Amino acid sequence: MSKLLLVGESYPVFSCRAAGNLKIAEELREAGPEVYLLSRSWCTVTQENFYGDAGMLCNAYPFKKRFFADAVQLRATGTELFTAMLGLCIQILEQEQIDAVVFSDPLSFLPIAECCRSRFGIPCFLFLFDEANDARQLFDDYMFPVFEHGLRAFDRIFTFSSCRQVLSETFHYPEENIISCLPYSCPERGPDVPADVRSSVCVLTEPFSFRNARQALSCAKQSFSTLCGSVFLCTPNGSGDAAGIGTEPDCCVAPGQVPSEALVVFASELITPHPIGTDRLLLALSHGRIPVIGEQSLARFRPLVRESSPLGDYLAVRQLSLPGRNVAAELTSYLSAK
Repeated sequence: MSKLLLVGESYPVFSCRAAGNLKIAEELREAGPEVYLLSRSWCTVTQENFYGDAGMLCNAYPFKKRFFADAVQLRATGTELFTAMLGLCIQILEQEQIDAVVFSDPLSFLPIAECCRSRFGIPCFLFLFDEANDARQLFDDYMFPVFEHGLRAFDRIFTFSSCRQVLSETFHYPEENIISCLPYSCPERGPDVPADVRSSVCVLTEPFSFRNARQALSCAKQSFSTLCGSVFLCTPNGSGDAAGIGTEPDCCVAPGQVPSEALVVFASELITPHPIGTDRLLLALSHGRIPVIGEQSLARFRPLVRESSPLGDYLAVRQLSLPGRNVAAELTSYLSAK
């Protein structure tokens, strides 16, 4: 049985990246490998975006073991977060006999993978599914020059098919080592949107803060109050966050309380607006929700939308045309063939 070390964001940080990594880990575990986690999340979480209780955070599943950089130790010793992550990663590889490293963290931490590869010579893989954030980092003026070399540390890069050309032509990464796939399994189609669209709309703010949540809720009410039965926020602590946001307790729900067929709109669709990434749409669909997109995103996703329903100036998406196996199937297939 293979042992994989997943380096990436996780709970208690309230984020789509953490939720996506957890779902990928679940599917990897179901496919066979044991999955270990290395995360810096306890060093980056804030009081406002802290998600989870003692029972949830003490349950390691689907991971075999979880390792976190220690925020208290960093403060006490003045150690840099990157140094702490690198040192902890080396200890894990030495003590747990890890067979491969899977990197799903911000690209500024890529040197960790380079060190793993050069010191231990084990396979390293990169997941590029957080489209908006990954693209922003890849083309950052400061970091752009180092990525062409840094990406060479990976035996394979797993990403959406739309990213292949950028990686091969801009960063000269071997195209044959780019595996087009989806981050996780999704239903063929989402639930039906009621004909009168009198459904609830849930707003997801990322990165979460009380200030951002207030702005997102105000914009959502302006856009959807006359179209839908209710508009509410998905927050780390549900009704416990209402006072900080300045709204009624029933306007806030925790992730597990979002109705299974709710319409979900990301705050960036309302405030910026910037097109959201494919990963955000798939994450909503994979949890049985119906993502709502605006004009900016629609212009980008129009060729991929198979089924949808109008919602004022927005569109409720029930099905995307995204062929391909999920990354857990692709990665385990590759490891089995080695």
